[in-house]
Amino acid sequence: MEIFNKFALIQDAEVQAANKGPLITDHIARWIKHHEEHLQANGANGHYVGDKVTLADVKTEYVISMILGVSGEELVSESKTPAIWRVREEMNKVEGIAVWKASEEYKSLDKENFEFLAY
Repeated sequence: MEIFNKFALIQDAEVQAANKGPLITDHIARWIKHHEEHLQANGANGHYVGDKVTLADVKTEYVISMILGVSGEELVSESKTPAIWRVREEMNKVEGIAVWKASEEYKSLDKENFEFLAY
């Protein structure tokens, strides 16, 4: 919750800009390093455990979306983080997720989330 309180809901553009660097270097970059290593150790097959979708995969897809919203493909991309990106690709193959992400409701909520978080 501390990360949410420190970086989300910031209305002051200068404070938000000043906080973006630490958000990336102190939190996001560490998350990326740790998860890329774990996923590589599982064969970079797009899953955390074995070769089936688990809650960890679902949650990672959500985090990837948030990271992309903050930084575009500057931090997470197919070339920079292939194992993390593979999770995204595998999750997009799940029919229910693909249908949800293609819906107008999802697109609206996604947009509103970033407006709400001020990034």
